Amino acid sequence: DEHISFARKLYEALIARGDEVWFDEDKLKTGGCWEEYIENGLRWISEDPDGKMILIMTPHSVRRPDGYCLNELAYALDLRLDILPIMLVWTTPPLSIYRYQWLDLTDRNGETRFAEDFARIISSLEQNVHIDDADQFYYLRNILEPLDFLNDISLYQPDFIGREWIMADFDKWLNENRDSRVYFITGLPGVGKTALAVHMLQTCNNIMAFHLCRKGNSEKTSLRRAICSIAYQLSRELPEYQDYLMRVNIVQEKDRCNDDALFDVLIAGPLSHCSNQEKDILILIDGIDEAGNCYHSPFSSFLARNMEKLPQWIRFVLTSRPEDAVLQPLQEFSAHVLHADSPENISDIKNYITKRLSYLDGGCAFDASLIADRSEGIFLYAKYVCNELMSRAHGSQVNYELPAGISAIYYDFFNRNFTDIADYRNSIRPFIEVLCAQIEPLSIDRLSSCCGKDIDEVNDFLAVFKSMIYVGDDDKIRPYHTSFIDWIVDKRKSGIYAASVERGTENIFNYLTHI
Repeated sequence: DEHISFARKLYEALIARGDEVWFDEDKLKTGGCWEEYIENGLRWISEDPDGKMILIMTPHSVRRPDGYCLNELAYALDLRLDILPIMLVWTTPPLSIYRYQWLDLTDRNGETRFAEDFARIISSLEQNVHIDDADQFYYLRNILEPLDFLNDISLYQPDFIGREWIMADFDKWLNENRDSRVYFITGLPGVGKTALAVHMLQTCNNIMAFHLCRKGNSEKTSLRRAICSIAYQLSRELPEYQDYLMRVNIVQEKDRCNDDALFDVLIAGPLSHCSNQEKDILILIDGIDEAGNCYHSPFSSFLARNMEKLPQWIRFVLTSRPEDAVLQPLQEFSAHVLHADSPENISDIKNYITKRLSYLDGGCAFDASLIADRSEGIFLYAKYVCNELMSRAHGSQVNYELPAGISAIYYDFFNRNFTDIADYRNSIRPFIEVLCAQIEPLSIDRLSSCCGKDIDEVNDFLAVFKSMIYVGDDDKIRPYHTSFIDWIVDKRKSGIYAASVERGTENIFNYLTHI
């Protein structure tokens, strides 16, 4: 863009200093394979423990969704490169580096201050210090302690493909359905909700704050930490909001406020003093089911209580498994379901597999359609199989048997929901065992009778297993995936949660003999 002269001058000064430098203008030639040149350059940097990437931020280079350097930045994050962002002309920085403090050169006076600017750049590169201790951002970052999600983003960012159909629906909601406060995405475990959320972060410039809930991480499942982290992110995007937040005694308020009160002080109150924005601002929260259990979702209940305190131009994007504890508090908002068996989803999985396996020089012994069919619409399964095939020598692929399911997902579900094994074996396992032994799908009444439990207990069971088991239009109970039954009856995989087909058959037989 028109600021290329600064980049050239910086390149020449680094070369004169004796540094080895890869410069995109110098390396990218007309007619060449630009992506290959860029990947080679970033890999070259990553091979040196002292290698660093300088990202010059201008409206042309990092705007979302089509900023010229966004793909380079994404790949640099995948490679875990040290990144020095330089704000040359004010623009909204990419959310993927929101915790970084940039070097602010926006008040430059032509070329007369380049020597001073260059000295600051070298100091930052050598000391890994990107911040000015007197800066408001530095103060707020230290007092609000925003969470670091770079590893999460890097995990789900590579090889993303497809989802144009859901993104088109999302864009329509954003631009045409302004009265709707929430875009709520639900789907089975492993169907790709988090990968979609990360893609939205990288491509939608309306998303100005986000939080990724992660089961087992006390920081990322904490409402309090989410409030502080989101407040910091909003302060980076909204100058009016930041100015008001600077007047709050944050240390005192954090000490004396519960979660609802802290939300009022750090988010709802300051936002109420901001003027109407030219565009709606989105806050994305991924995996809200992971912050609770099958009986209670703290994030859902919290949002239901507090969302109306915010200006109408603040809207939310939420993702979750389809669990009642999450859905019921937010039932006024329609869920956009990622159906595992939809043609669009299966097509995305096939394209994903084709892309991943194209990296195998000798080809693959399995057709993408075969793997996609075996996946039952679950992206996590496709990812697992592709990782396994790529890790094997080409000759051993022929002997590789495609797995029947996604054991890790099922184990995580049981581990999260059933900490009391004795209660699980008494209250839950009988239902599972009958479902494992059934020849034809059973109704709720029949399952109740076979297990000697009342209807309320059956309904409680179905509520807990909503993401694994469903009641069809014919009122019969079925598992979403046959691999669920395969996993639960295999003691080597399911361990203490294992179910017995024999016990289930006995319960059915006892019921039939007493009709």
